[in-house]
Amino acid sequence: AVMGTDGNGETLEVVQCVTRTERKSLEPEWNETHLLAPWETGQSLKLSVYSKGRSMQRLQGEVSVCSAIFEAGTCEGALPFEDLPEALLYFRIEPVAVRETTV
Repeated sequence: AVMGTDGNGETLEVVQCVTRTERKSLEPEWNETHLLAPWETGQSLKLSVYSKGRSMQRLQGEVSVCSAIFEAGTCEGALPFEDLPEALLYFRIEPVAVRETTV
């Protein structure tokens, strides 16, 4: 999700994407590409991983990526989950120029 702030400085979710479900895996690997727009300089990304049971989803962990890490160009690496420091989320973020056109 792209995280921004409202006029009062409260954090809010601006854009969200969802990956396909990886079933019965303790080491899921998605290898998916998503375009998150609109995104503005200074907005961080929040990457969340959920487990899906028969009747509900449960948050397993989250990683926040500060925009300063990827604003200048492609960034890839691994970061620990906020509540599970022994678990890592591997990621690649590649900023692309998006040109708006009026029709």
